[in-house]
Amino acid sequence: MQALYFGIASLRLLRCHFDVLEADHIPYLQVFVLRIVAALKRRPFTVTWHECWSRSYWQEYLGWLGWVAWSVEWLAMQLPDQIIAASRQTAERLHSALGGRALITTVPNGIDLDTIRSAYPEAGISDLVVVGRLIDHKRVDVLLDVIALLHARGIFVTCRIIGDGPERGALAEQARSLGVADAVEFRPDVSEQKELYGLIKSARVFVSLSAREGFGMAVLEAIACGVTVLTTSAPDNFAQHLVTRYSRGLVCKPGLDDVAAAVQELVAEAGDRPGDERGADAWVADYDWAAMADLLADVYLTYGRQDRPAPACR
Repeated sequence: MQALYFGIASLRLLRCHFDVLEADHIPYLQVFVLRIVAALKRRPFTVTWHECWSRSYWQEYLGWLGWVAWSVEWLAMQLPDQIIAASRQTAERLHSALGGRALITTVPNGIDLDTIRSAYPEAGISDLVVVGRLIDHKRVDVLLDVIALLHARGIFVTCRIIGDGPERGALAEQARSLGVADAVEFRPDVSEQKELYGLIKSARVFVSLSAREGFGMAVLEAIACGVTVLTTSAPDNFAQHLVTRYSRGLVCKPGLDDVAAAVQELVAEAGDRPGDERGADAWVADYDWAAMADLLADVYLTYGRQDRPAPACR
C-alpha cells in the first residue's frame, strides 16, 4: 500500500518545473506514474537500478507470486529513457533482460572520502565487524555460527554488529543459545557516518556474507577505511568484485566451513593491526563523491541535449 500511495503521490510533480526526472527503481510502482509525468512534461526520464533480480530469484523470494513481481520489474525496465546501473554486473543483467537496444550507463555509488579520512578508530578493537540492515539475506546468522565454531576450536574471536532490522532479536537469541553472546556486541544506535567509520577502523576484519548485493556500499566503505575485507562468492553478491580488486581482500565460498577457515586466517594475519585509510588502494579515489557527481552530470547533460545521442553502457 505504501508503494501504491508513493506512486500516486508522484503525480504532484506535474505542478513542478524540472529539467531532468530521475527515480530509484524501488518500489517499482512509481516508475509507471513517473513515466506519465515525464511524457506530459516532455522531459527525459532516468531510473537508477541498484539490483536486477531474475525471475527465478523472485520465485525463490515470493513463491508463486514471484512471476508477478518479475513481470512488474520487467515492465518497469521498459519505461525509462535511460537507466543508470549501480554496477557493471547490474548493467549486464539489465542488458540481458532488455537486449542491446537499452540505454544503460554505469555510475557506481559514491563515498565521502574526506569524512572517512577524518574518522579515528573508536576505543576497543574487535576482531570482526559487520555493517548493514539485519535481514535474512545478509546472513549474519551464519557469521554467528562461524564464531561459535571457532570458539569450540579454542579460537576466541569477538564481533561488533552495526545496524538494525527485523532479525536483531533472533540474532541476539541465537548468540545466547550458541554461548557467544559475551563475544558479540550489537550496535543499532550508530547514526553518524563518522562514528560508523571509526568503528570500522577499530576492527581487524570487515565481514560481509550477504547472499545478494547489487553493489556493496558498506564493503566499499570498509575498503576505503583500510580494513581487511572478507566476502563470499555467492552468485548474487556483486560486492565480491570490489573485494577481488582489493589488496587486503579475500573472497571465499559461502559455506560455513569455508567462511570459518577464512575468518581464522584473516584474523591471524591482521594481528593487532586495525583499519587505517592509508592502507586503502589508490583506486578507491575513483569512487569519491566528486568523481561520481561528474559522471552523473555527464549522463544528465548528454541525454538532455537533443542533438546528441544518449551515452551507451560503459
